[in-house]
Amino acid sequence: MTDLEFVREQVESVFEGEVIYDLPAPRATVDSIEVCRGYCKENVCGNYGKSCTCPPRADPPEVCIERLESFPRAMLVIKRYVVDLKDKEKTEVCLSEMQRICRDIHVSLSGSNIRNLPLADGPCRYCANCACDEGKGCRFPQFQVSSVSPYGIMMNKYLEDVGIQPEPVGDSITLYGFVLYD
Repeated sequence: MTDLEFVREQVESVFEGEVIYDLPAPRATVDSIEVCRGYCKENVCGNYGKSCTCPPRADPPEVCIERLESFPRAMLVIKRYVVDLKDKEKTEVCLSEMQRICRDIHVSLSGSNIRNLPLADGPCRYCANCACDEGKGCRFPQFQVSSVSPYGIMMNKYLEDVGIQPEPVGDSITLYGFVLYD
């Protein structure tokens, strides 16, 4: 069994949806990180400063760049949801589910000693109350799913670079998550 076949087997044991394997890992620059973190600072999602994985508590740009560059490959997890984007509660459920999927893949790969890094939209949603709200560090870093934004990943540009057309937003939303791996 090849390494890629083994990775597929591990992923398929926890998620039966659409996954594109063996993509180049996304890259970022200090400039792209500054742009994305600027969006975060606008606090449209309401999570600025409320999570260990969101600015201003996210890892420094240099750490994020180094971490991204340490992974040669990525898998892109894709899930489409039919939801009215004005319904914040249902949209949050969708975002949480994508995080759970990426976390499940991360845990499965980690259990097989495959180094990996899960990334998805928004703050990590593992804990009901993030320890950072109490001025502490993450209680469960092994289950943490970081946001793509503090990493400076421009999702639409990445999708374009790998030949994927983002689906138009209407009565549905397509969410993307990454799991970078060796």
